[in-house]
Amino acid sequence: MSKNLCSVLCGLIFTAFRSDLAISQVTIEEAYIRAVIPGQKVTAAYLRLRNQNMVSCRFVSVEADIADRTEFHSHVHVDGMMKMRQVKELVVHQGEVLEFRPGSLHLMLFMKESVGIEKSSSIITFRSPECGDVTQLVPIRNNIGQNSEKEDDEQI
Repeated sequence: MSKNLCSVLCGLIFTAFRSDLAISQVTIEEAYIRAVIPGQKVTAAYLRLRNQNMVSCRFVSVEADIADRTEFHSHVHVDGMMKMRQVKELVVHQGEVLEFRPGSLHLMLFMKESVGIEKSSSIITFRSPECGDVTQLVPIRNNIGQNSEKEDDEQI
């Protein structure tokens, strides 16, 4: 009986440890949000999403505190024209890095009416049923060519 109890407890501890390990092994790198152009209500965010887990992570949604709605978007060729299309979910396989960059996969942020241009950062959260939430404070850049500030790249 005590042997079975020990096996169950060890299994629970391993499961809890593995769950915590998965959550802590997805990172957001080199993230920035393009500053909103005056008069516009939409902007984009770019980053790298690195999965160092032992499992693939399926991201089903993303949120930004400055936006009413945040979506995964990609550019596709349709009849010789580039068009943006919403992507419902993304999978980042074990050991892979998914890049969000201009002209390719990116985040679209549909801004809140009350958010002013004066904000300098936003909290972005990726949600994955397998790997948990990945949250980071992301700088908003007025000058797209500048490098991201190291103090703004902290994981929350």
